[in-house]
Amino acid sequence: MKIVAGVETPDSGELALGGNTFTRLTPALAHQQGVYLVPQEPMLFPNLTVRENILFRLPKRADSAAQLQEKLQQLSCQLNLDAAASTLEVADQQMVEILRGLMRKAQILILDEPTASLTPGETARLFCQIRALQDLGVGIVFISHKLPEIRQIASHVSVMRDGAVVLSGHTADYSDNQLVSAMTPADREHALSDTQKLWLALPGNRRTQPQDFPVLRVEDLTGEGFIDLALRSTPGRSSASPGWWDPGAPNLPKLSTVCGRRARGGSGWRTAISATPAPAPGWPAGWSICRKIARSPDCFSMRRCAGTR
Repeated sequence: MKIVAGVETPDSGELALGGNTFTRLTPALAHQQGVYLVPQEPMLFPNLTVRENILFRLPKRADSAAQLQEKLQQLSCQLNLDAAASTLEVADQQMVEILRGLMRKAQILILDEPTASLTPGETARLFCQIRALQDLGVGIVFISHKLPEIRQIASHVSVMRDGAVVLSGHTADYSDNQLVSAMTPADREHALSDTQKLWLALPGNRRTQPQDFPVLRVEDLTGEGFIDLALRSTPGRSSASPGWWDPGAPNLPKLSTVCGRRARGGSGWRTAISATPAPAPGWPAGWSICRKIARSPDCFSMRRCAGTR
């Protein structure tokens, strides 16, 4: 989608928009063609007002204020245009991004996981506004991994895996199992890549357990946001836990005594492939969390950030 929005350049191929064919787009050219990308993390100027953020870099016109008020009424939006952007909740920040696109006469809005940081109430409000956009004739590309939301908002669905569209059609024509199967990589019989084989051949990395021995086993784990969760991960395999997560509070990796906090249930891990020393007190060696948003002090070097506990 970043290629369609002009943010990234394709290696090959063509894009057809509004009867015109392009080998590449820039953000400005994409806007001219009616395409606007609403990023997952809104990119606003915190020191500017809502009005200034929406109209930023647009030609000054006498009717701009009237057009903006019309868009607000069409979407039943109650934004305070004179408020500083830094005071807005995430849902309102996303609405500012949507209004930016509408004021640039966008005919296609690409929403990149817009509900990832929203509460259920904010999600319901966003969906009402998306339906209002659809009534205005605006095309919506809704990127999400939440199947209930896809069924609620999308008439057509496409699944991309490994850079290719593996399923596409009317949403109602596919069951949840079919969609999940399309998203799941084909079983390669636990085959290891040459890189994995080389890594395992290094001193200290030789496997001391069978290949299917779990490095992580979670059973009947219950905590804030999840109940009776079971998870099993083996070397060289990726494990996923689907479901709705509270943004900003991914509690699963913090529980089961990994960070010293207890949840009902149990977990087990293997320390045969361990890092020395352990990443932090209370963490078993060989563990790390890759956070959704990395928050490292701007004054730290890359080396210091990587080694900070």
